Amino acid sequence: MQRSADAHEFQSLLDVPGNGTTSSPHRYVATDSAPMEGVSYYRLKQTDFDGNVSFSGLAKVEVGHNGQATFEVYPNPTDGTGTFAKLFGMGPDDVVEVSVIDLLGIRHFSTTLTSGGTSPPIVALPLQQLPKGVYIVTVTGGKRSYSKRLLVK
Repeated sequence: MQRSADAHEFQSLLDVPGNGTTSSPHRYVATDSAPMEGVSYYRLKQTDFDGNVSFSGLAKVEVGHNGQATFEVYPNPTDGTGTFAKLFGMGPDDVVEVSVIDLLGIRHFSTTLTSGGTSPPIVALPLQQLPKGVYIVTVTGGKRSYSKRLLVK
């Protein structure tokens, strides 16, 4: 199993011996015991006995503080009403900015908040006046920035 922060340069995390040439399906399990914070990309590298190498497709994984997802946007897609961002993994005094930006880079909404409670903060996203299209919701705080696509239909 290999991991990358940029989906281009990978480091090997662990090796699992194969079962040789067989027509029977086999299940392999691997766990990243120290996942990187933020977005990581994983792939499998298979080396045959003859030395030929092949790779699986990429799996994108997003990890925040304490191994929790960084945030959720719901509902997605949305008609622009009743849309929220629920933040996870914030420390007790973390300050974050939540923004909604269109694909041209125009900021349509931005707010700053400080965590203070034990439950995950929820931010209402005022999207009623936005035209239909794809937007990027970004949560930025400290040295971290996480983004997700949001479809307004």
